[in-house]
Amino acid sequence: MSFAWRQLQSAIRALAGTGDRRDRLHAALGKLIKLKARDLPSEVANDFNALTEGIARFPVKNIPHEIRSEIDRLNDAEVMESIRKIMRMYDAVAAYQPRPVKHSGGMRSRAAPAPSWPVPALHILETRQGAFFHETA
Repeated sequence: MSFAWRQLQSAIRALAGTGDRRDRLHAALGKLIKLKARDLPSEVANDFNALTEGIARFPVKNIPHEIRSEIDRLNDAEVMESIRKIMRMYDAVAAYQPRPVKHSGGMRSRAAPAPSWPVPALHILETRQGAFFHETA
């Protein structure tokens, strides 16, 4: 599940980036299209299938256009629901990730304490975008 974890982290970073929601969703789906439902926990496999069912994966050069045309068909509420599905997938996969190991001894960092692990997707998006679900599209 580490490949899925890396792809979902990239997708969340894309969602937290700049641009309008549709552009950010396009970038996020571009990261996730490499996954298969079996790469994800069963509780979110249906979310993944719903997000990617209309996107043809071959030939590979057409994937960005396929993603764009799928997003263009969505209304604003469906765009937000797609983003929520990606957040659910991220949070579900995050729950299976090992916790960071705290090493005793050595130099203490003066940096702020690390956030709880794993950091929920909504926290990441709101930290980078402000009130993510309250902005205008």
